[in-house]
Amino acid sequence: MARVVIASSADADYAEILTDLAAKAGWRNGRQIRRAFRRALRSPRRSSALRRAPSRARSDIRIGIVTPFIVIYRNDDDGNTVTVLRIVHGRRRVTGRMLVSA
Repeated sequence: MARVVIASSADADYAEILTDLAAKAGWRNGRQIRRAFRRALRSPRRSSALRRAPSRARSDIRIGIVTPFIVIYRNDDDGNTVTVLRIVHGRRRVTGRMLVSA
C-alpha cells in the first residue's frame, strides 16, 4: 500500500471545505463528505474514482472524485508515495500553479 502525504495546501483546502459545509449545509452533510474524503485519502490508488488528469497535465498527476470535489494527487518518483496536492470544487478552474506542492 502506498504511503499518502497530504500537502499543506490540500490540508488547508480540506479545512476550508469542512468549515464551509458545516456553515451552509449542516453537520450531517459535513460528516458525510468527511467520511468520503477519508476513504479517498486513505488509499487513493485503490479508489475506483482515481483517474488520469487531463492530457495537458503532467503525467504523474492523477485526480480522484469526491462529488462535487476533485482531489488532485501526484505519484512520487519512488513509486510508494502519493502526495495529495489540492482538493478543489469540480467547477473550479485548475491551473498549473495550483499543483505545486507546499
